Amino acid sequence: MSDTAVLAIVTAVGGASWIATIVRAWLDHRDRTTAREADADNRFTGRLERRLEATERRLSTVENDLEDERTFTSLLVVALARAGIPIPDRPTRR
Repeated sequence: MSDTAVLAIVTAVGGASWIATIVRAWLDHRDRTTAREADADNRFTGRLERRLEATERRLSTVENDLEDERTFTSLLVVALARAGIPIPDRPTRR
């Protein structure tokens, strides 16, 4: 049942304006509470989305840095090998 219908029934049946005022105040309070909750949800979702985007940017930067380090290491190994310097085996992870 809609809020308007509830208010109309209370006004018609009760006939007392104070009952209608109380019901109207309760309906207004419920609407404000719903609006505040929706606003809080939207702000929370927005913060999560911004944090996710920032984390994705940082991850992309770290991945690029890792690729640069791998390239540098490969070039360094080639340069050492050409210079005749022995290259140690990579340590294995357990």
